[in-house]
Amino acid sequence: MILKKLFLKNIRIFEEETINFPRGVVLLEGDIGSGKTTILKSIEFALFGAGPNLRASTLLKKGQTSASVNLLMEIDGKSIMIKRGLKKNTGGEIVQTKSELTIGNMSYLCSPKEMRSKIIALLNYPADMITKNPALLFRYTVYNPQEETKQILRMKKEERSDIFGKIFSTDQYKQIKENAIVFKKSIREEGDYLRGVFNNLVEYKSREKTQKQELKELEKKTKAEEEQAGKLRNEVDSINKKYETLVREEARFNEIKRKCEIQNSLHNEKNQYLAELKEREECEKKSIEKIQSQIKEIPFAESKKFDRSEISLLNERKREKEKQIEEHSDAKKEI
Repeated sequence: MILKKLFLKNIRIFEEETINFPRGVVLLEGDIGSGKTTILKSIEFALFGAGPNLRASTLLKKGQTSASVNLLMEIDGKSIMIKRGLKKNTGGEIVQTKSELTIGNMSYLCSPKEMRSKIIALLNYPADMITKNPALLFRYTVYNPQEETKQILRMKKEERSDIFGKIFSTDQYKQIKENAIVFKKSIREEGDYLRGVFNNLVEYKSREKTQKQELKELEKKTKAEEEQAGKLRNEVDSINKKYETLVREEARFNEIKRKCEIQNSLHNEKNQYLAELKEREECEKKSIEKIQSQIKEIPFAESKKFDRSEISLLNERKREKEKQIEEHSDAKKEI
């Protein structure tokens, strides 16, 4: 990380100030209250935002309602601009505003927490620093604030060892030692194994010769079985084709059978209808014969007494019956 420029507005003693950082070692010199610590705290605020060890209320210039810090830096050849802000809300509380991160030509609008996560990733800090306080790690690797050296010395041994381990990467040596022990053990085991292999090399060679012969026999058998499998596959394909033909024939047969059943049903219906017509025809014939018989039995003398309307009525009934018989005959022919 190379710091290039810092812009401050309404931060502690600074109303508006732009600070350019030259390459190499930077020495901040000045009287007490001249703003040396303000510059360092502003860098810390730009990177990690406000928190328990850097309260927003200690950064805002007295009498002002808003403030901002812009930090331009370079990481791995990439230009990075960080913009953070502060404001006093209606309740008088000083809070952080939305932050903006620009990497090259890409800009991201982030919440303070999101900005912290992105900065930790850019600085290649341990991932668990997101839930801890990365500002402390930054302080004791970049600068040592006045009167705060005692803070790390007063910590518990475990916490102090953890911080120094992460700062100076000494925790990696413990892992390296453990890995070396495991590796040494695996090398010893592999050496024992290789010695055993070397002692049985002659036996292995004899086995290898036997296995080669067995392999040749297996290859011959495999070739013969592959040829047999090819023949079986051809037979299976032939059977499948025959089966498909039979399935099609069966479907055709079922269709013909279905049509035959429909025709039989229609034939039965027609036969039934024909029987009904025959029965009705017989009834009509009997009715006509009965009428004719009645007419013949009437004496001539008495017939003169009949009303002509009755005779007309009988003739009309006769014609209707004959017409029905004719219709039945036509229906029979049609069937």
